[in-house]
Amino acid sequence: MLTVDFDLLDVRPGLDFLDAGCGGGRHAFEAYRRGARVVAMDYDLAECKKVVYSFSSASRGSDVLGEWRMVHGDVILHPFKDESFDRVICAEVCEHLHEDLRTLKGLTRLLKSGGRMAITVPTTFSEAIYGVIEPFYFENPGGHVRIFTPWELAAKIRAAGLKIYAIRHAHGFHTPYWLLRCIFGLEDEGHPISSSYKKFLDMAIMSPFMTRFERKVMDKICPKSIIFYAWKP
Repeated sequence: MLTVDFDLLDVRPGLDFLDAGCGGGRHAFEAYRRGARVVAMDYDLAECKKVVYSFSSASRGSDVLGEWRMVHGDVILHPFKDESFDRVICAEVCEHLHEDLRTLKGLTRLLKSGGRMAITVPTTFSEAIYGVIEPFYFENPGGHVRIFTPWELAAKIRAAGLKIYAIRHAHGFHTPYWLLRCIFGLEDEGHPISSSYKKFLDMAIMSPFMTRFERKVMDKICPKSIIFYAWKP
């Protein structure tokens, strides 16, 4: 389940690729599958260990062409030199940070000239409606600390020194799921209605037809994420 369109980001074999705040590593693994030299980085040590396990298992396949390494690090205080990467992804990270502009400027410095970055955050509508229904949505430790408007994030991306070349939306099927979780209790993952929709969601992710329907219909009606694609002059 990818948030970023890798064709639009133009991820190709041999590129140096950073997934900053990689979480479970889904974007890092896709870049690796496409032949990039991947650095996956996350602050959560438990997530890092999961990603290492996934990459180690995948490395034994003969159809994977890339290289990978895992870094336990911080998107603000990272250990990399300037202009180290051709592509950078910062997916669903900025909404967790108060120092978002500092983060974007730091990641921009890591990009080579002409390099591309994808930045994704939850949409304004989805976050606002969740917060109205369940105020605790913004009180979880390590959770979201802010709601972005598209104009605010676009202005900060430009202030970081990048030029936006595309904007897309994703995960229209996920918005109802989190809406149901907020209605029936964030702590109650096993509520019959929420869990039933989760089963549908798992099925939809694996279905080519439902994936196309999500992109053509649901992503226009109720997207969960907005994605900015930008490049460094």
